[in-house]
Amino acid sequence: MNKEYNKFKNNLAKSHTDEDVKNAYAKHFKIQYDTSDRHDLYTPQILFEFKYDKNMLNIKARAWILAQILYYVHRLKFGFTQKAIPKFLCLSDKNETIITKTIEWKEYYSDLKSYDWDLAPSIPDKKLVENLITDEKVRNFHIYNLENENDYNIFRPTARIWF
Repeated sequence: MNKEYNKFKNNLAKSHTDEDVKNAYAKHFKIQYDTSDRHDLYTPQILFEFKYDKNMLNIKARAWILAQILYYVHRLKFGFTQKAIPKFLCLSDKNETIITKTIEWKEYYSDLKSYDWDLAPSIPDKKLVENLITDEKVRNFHIYNLENENDYNIFRPTARIWF
């Protein structure tokens, strides 16, 4: 087993909170990040949303996490910040991770009328979540299983480009 993979897997296994998962990723990938706008982890290339253990194989869980991160993208687009919208979004927990292009979700985060963007991201608009559940792109996400070393080996070199 790859020593680097083993270390990452062990650090994730020790996680007990969303924050622990974020710290394991940041340390492992040596990510210099900014959380000043109250989102999990931001770099100009990628925005993360971390969960402890949400079972991303479940379509409702995926849609809910994606909805949450879209709130942060919406704030980057329409808020009073100088930060750029990253090209990628990463939804991660201690077992799985999903990476998607931000632009693929523009129809949602740019929509000013259909969703209540004043809600807390942790309690996203139910209509947004329902629309994402029925979106074929959400159903077809490639989910990297971090318990599988082969998936990690595919994810790792791709991830390093973004940091």
